[in-house]
Amino acid sequence: ALVVRVCFILGNMMAKSEDARLTFMKDSHALKTLTKLLHSYIQLDSLVSFFN
Repeated sequence: ALVVRVCFILGNMMAKSEDARLTFMKDSHALKTLTKLLHSYIQLDSLVSFFN
């Protein structure tokens, strides 16, 4: 659920701001950082689900 929220928030930010879109796309590390962040949240979510 947290990954969905992060994606939703990022999507809203990108949809409302041309500057945010351009800055994000020009940053060579942005996609890699976002992918790592989402991967971390998926792992945490799986860990929490495992113990519940």
